[in-house]
Amino acid sequence: MEFGVFFKEIGIKAPDRCFEGVFEEALAEYQNSGVFFLEDGYVEYVNSCENCLSNCLEEAIEAAKLLRGNETLAVYALFLYRAMGLRKIFLEHISTFEFPDGEDAARRLLPFIVLLPEIPRLYTKLKARRVPEDVIAATLRQFEDCAYLTRERTGHLGYLKRYFDHMQLYVDEKELNIGRLRFEMVQALESNVLVLRNQLGEKVVLFDGAEINSAGRLYGTPPKRENESQTTATVKETETSFYGFRAEENGNCASGFLEYPKAIWKCALRKGDSVLSVHIPNKGALTKEACEDSYRRAKAVFHECYPEFEYKAFYCHSWMLDPQLGEFLPEGSNILAFQRKFTPYAGQT
Repeated sequence: MEFGVFFKEIGIKAPDRCFEGVFEEALAEYQNSGVFFLEDGYVEYVNSCENCLSNCLEEAIEAAKLLRGNETLAVYALFLYRAMGLRKIFLEHISTFEFPDGEDAARRLLPFIVLLPEIPRLYTKLKARRVPEDVIAATLRQFEDCAYLTRERTGHLGYLKRYFDHMQLYVDEKELNIGRLRFEMVQALESNVLVLRNQLGEKVVLFDGAEINSAGRLYGTPPKRENESQTTATVKETETSFYGFRAEENGNCASGFLEYPKAIWKCALRKGDSVLSVHIPNKGALTKEACEDSYRRAKAVFHECYPEFEYKAFYCHSWMLDPQLGEFLPEGSNILAFQRKFTPYAGQT
């Protein structure tokens, strides 16, 4: 079947034409041997990896059976899986992939079923890294957790596109679930900042190449003002000092251009450095004790199991770090305690 015709029949927009060859190969593979991850017993095999599908095992088995009985959906599932194998080009074009709508389990869980072959592969990689068993189990369980997050949003067990996209980090072994939190290995921080630290452990965030408006926020940050002025806040570095505009306690840019002598202040983090990005699962209490345990264990796990990943800091980009929350939440709030672990700066956290 022709590439464009197939996607008209399935009722979704065709992905980029660069995947046309992959589609033809997937179609030939289907006609020759079917879809290996839709066969009887495959879902149970995946579940043998730390019992990672225990909460939705029957639903996954039924969805695979229904997909196997629908030639069009089965071909699409195999095509999508094979396209995922071209990692660089797939991730560049992931936004062009869509999923067919429908209330039946085959359509709702198709993205989940396509991800299943990645679980044994990830399991093998984590075992080889000597990642602790409980971290492996929690990390693999994230695949089925996304099906339940979808149910919370839609009322039906399924797999939203946003979760399919995010799980690519797990496919590439870039994110681990450690206790209450999740940690993503980010190779290069993209924020325009430079962080200084002194011997007392005090930190200062300087904006470096950031476009700042008159209110001290990143230029273009709502609410937009008429005739809004714009300044480029950049760090100047000499042999003896750093000079720049620091972030205030609320994350906004201070107006003064200040000096930080190198005899006292050392560079701790700058744009392009590796960081561990902290994600907050939507389940359980966000207690200070649980978070501290996650940070402590994360340091040990990444030091022992991923020694080549030399991260400089924990980083978090979340609505939970919005300084305005302090105006509404009680002093003993878990969210406020979580915020205080981080040094905020405008537009980022």
